[in-house]
Amino acid sequence: MLAELPPARTGLRSFAVWTAIGAASFLVGVGLLRALTTEPTPGIHVLWRDGVSEARRHDLERQFALTHAEHTPPSWAYELLDTSQGNVARLLKHPDVASTGDLDRSPPDVAGTAAYGEGDTWVVYRLPGVRQPAMVIVIVSTISLLLAGSLLVIRFTGD
Repeated sequence: MLAELPPARTGLRSFAVWTAIGAASFLVGVGLLRALTTEPTPGIHVLWRDGVSEARRHDLERQFALTHAEHTPPSWAYELLDTSQGNVARLLKHPDVASTGDLDRSPPDVAGTAAYGEGDTWVVYRLPGVRQPAMVIVIVSTISLLLAGSLLVIRFTGD
């Protein structure tokens, strides 16, 4: 029983229980958020200005959440993960962008005629600091490990 455990083990077990509850709640919330907000990624085209280096282009692709880059001379085809008006507006106005396809300027949005890409997007890609699938994987994996560790602590500090 919990009352029979030494105080240090009781405190550790209590902490592990609350950590497990928090981690499980977070993972359920992320799963629900993904299920409710997932939509196909729109395909867009970007013509970068002359002189934009490959390294600079890669930085801009990360900045604007552009994935699945495919060079279709003279432009690049992408799937756009962050379809928010703010991201689209920044992309349209960026000095390294010569022109775009499949984006509307007013209001800044993905054109209704844009083809769907092979991937999908969801609301989490609009959050600063996340914006890329690899970051989502890191966050979810870390929380999953925290949950697993907490469950092990609960298991081995109990009866």
